[in-house]
Amino acid sequence: MGSNTITIVTGANRGIGLGICQTLVSTANYQPMTLYACSRQGLDLGLSPSDPNTVIKYATLDISSQESVSSLAEEVKSELERQDSEHGEGKVVLINNAATVVTPHNAENAKAELDVNYRGTLKVIIAGHSERRLPTVKQMCLAFIPILGPQGRIVNVSATLEPYGPDIQARFNGTKVTLSSLEELASQYERAVANDTEEKEGFGDRKKAYFIGKSCVNALTSVLARENEGLVINAGCPGWVDTRMGNLGVGRPPKTLEEGARVPVKLAFGEIQGVTGKFWANEKISDTGDGEIQVW
Repeated sequence: MGSNTITIVTGANRGIGLGICQTLVSTANYQPMTLYACSRQGLDLGLSPSDPNTVIKYATLDISSQESVSSLAEEVKSELERQDSEHGEGKVVLINNAATVVTPHNAENAKAELDVNYRGTLKVIIAGHSERRLPTVKQMCLAFIPILGPQGRIVNVSATLEPYGPDIQARFNGTKVTLSSLEELASQYERAVANDTEEKEGFGDRKKAYFIGKSCVNALTSVLARENEGLVINAGCPGWVDTRMGNLGVGRPPKTLEEGARVPVKLAFGEIQGVTGKFWANEKISDTGDGEIQVW
């Protein structure tokens, strides 16, 4: 690991994002680095790296705001150029962890979840796509893909997903999926919520906006890996972790933050033989391993 490795973790102020940051700054194998621990408030998380050459930057980032995303991308680009001039070519690792659950379940809140959990992730990492190619994805501009470097990686924190109807399933992970078709599918889901036709249209029973967003993220991962040869872009499920979001379910989540960080950290820095465009998880959401490729 070189001193000009830059790692960005979104949603770093709590939950799995915090667990990822704590793992990175406490493990010698991942240091030294410059770590951007990002949250909406840019909170000082009190992280204490074990390597004195590791630098922590507490960055303000609202992934629903294109202006905020672009500002951080420019800051990281400048930092990378500075480090490249001192240490040689570096790399950037982007861990997209930020996500939300909005209740109660209705059309407005379903859109709010998709805007953060899917479109926000897209907004952070997308680049080089014109309005002509993506007529329904509106606020695209230069972001992180162009500055990742030849060894760059993207990790999209996702979730273990429930099955959909065969038509919807094919539209999520078929060979003809594009960013435009994904946006059409997300918009269809929003209309289905408004019309109370989710199950009829093959999206499964109600109240699945979070999982629909994560399905879009998995599909997005596959599309971007296909379109950006040389970059390693994967999605991973951390499992059922003892976080505020994890405790929204029934029962006590069995996994600690450190255990939940294992899959994302492996995809960010582990030896995965160049595999890209895949979804990684453990067999069971309570398992504490570092994940393997799963069919979703």
